[in-house]
Amino acid sequence: MKSVIARAGILMLGFRQGNDHMIEKREYIVALFETVPLTTKDLLGGTYDELVRQRIAKTIEIEAPITRSLLLKRVANSLSIQKVGCRLEEYFGRMLEDFSALRDDEDGIEVYHRSGTDVEPFYRGDSRTIRYSVQIPPCEAAFALMDSLYLAGGRQKRAAAYAAFLDELGYQKSGKDLKRLFARALKWAVDNQCIRRMSNGTLMLTSF
Repeated sequence: MKSVIARAGILMLGFRQGNDHMIEKREYIVALFETVPLTTKDLLGGTYDELVRQRIAKTIEIEAPITRSLLLKRVANSLSIQKVGCRLEEYFGRMLEDFSALRDDEDGIEVYHRSGTDVEPFYRGDSRTIRYSVQIPPCEAAFALMDSLYLAGGRQKRAAAYAAFLDELGYQKSGKDLKRLFARALKWAVDNQCIRRMSNGTLMLTSF
């Protein structure tokens, strides 16, 4: 697990925003490329390996933290590939080995970061038209959860924290995938000593 740039106590001091947010909430910026008309056969031939590496690097630079699934979708779509099958999955896996220093496992989800050592504290809201909830990295979801707890005074019952978490990310309705995302976000925050679970079901920021 990569280290957090700053633990909760430092975050409280260093990332308070003018609008009373604890952690910076950013607009989601998508990596855009000129579409190149390629086929699976073209890619597997090896001629375009350098182009693929360049697009992987650029996508990580612009969209990190980014899950493997979304990263591959961005790059494949830019090469006119709409579906990554078994052969392309293996091919992209080899390409991604060049970026292993940027890779982290977050509760079984492969996530790529700009830095090889730290997780930058920010999150992006209202991105439903840009990515699915299953494509939101647990670390980013954790920062949204921490921010919503901060706005609520540093502690909330789990149900209230979940509702505020959905609102912070721009979701009006719950669902199985969102509940799973919340659980992963909470686990990441607890593992990184940013949130504590209290015996009465309250979630509390570790420093407030």
